[in-house]
Amino acid sequence: MNIRFSGVATIVATLIFLGAGCTAAKDTVNQHLSAVHSGNLEQAYTFVAKGAQSTLSLATFKKLVEDNPTLKNYSGSSFNSISTENDTATVKGSLKGTDGSSATAEYRLIEEGSVWKISDILINGQEPKIAPDPNAVLIVTGLNPFTKPEGLLVQENGDVVAPSSKIETIGWTIFFNRPLKIGDTMNFEVSKAGVTENIDTQRVVIEKDDESIGDSSFDISYNITKKGAAAFTMTAYTTPDEQQVQTTIQLK
Repeated sequence: MNIRFSGVATIVATLIFLGAGCTAAKDTVNQHLSAVHSGNLEQAYTFVAKGAQSTLSLATFKKLVEDNPTLKNYSGSSFNSISTENDTATVKGSLKGTDGSSATAEYRLIEEGSVWKISDILINGQEPKIAPDPNAVLIVTGLNPFTKPEGLLVQENGDVVAPSSKIETIGWTIFFNRPLKIGDTMNFEVSKAGVTENIDTQRVVIEKDDESIGDSSFDISYNITKKGAAAFTMTAYTTPDEQQVQTTIQLK
């Protein structure tokens, strides 16, 4: 009586293959974390899948590590769940920090050729985030009124006064929290005392070749033909949700 073991051999071979895949996926994660721990982020980045690299530059990856304490202070790991399915793998466990902290971690990998690469990371169930750059959003920080010919007087109470008979142009220098760059948007509203509607509203977008690129201020002016007393108020902001700054020029 002959007993065939071909089916058993196939199962054993499959298990060995799957086990090798799990081990290789875990090795990729460990090598990646080892590079992070040593501060060699360029090497750590090489373990990131090409698809992920297309939306995550090396500079952004470095910022991602710097802004997340779990990665920045990484000192060790423990992975207790590793699974593979076709050309994808998942490695789950925990990461330890130099300060004694611990966080759950899930690494998702994809097989590129015959090498496992990291396609996604979850820490405590969430994707690591980059801390917002306080200078990323353009914010108006101040207004400095001016007139042409010069004739501004600032009273003790802070009011800005100018003799109307001599003033031909009023204007404001708008100051920002950072230098202007392409795509920045500024909004200016000028109103007259006693008038609810704006006499002028402008939305300025900084475009390529704009001379204001790199400056932290922007001038805007108006020609006026007004007899008698009047007050002109400038309101400047970048978006309605951001800080609005307002200054009034009183003509006398």
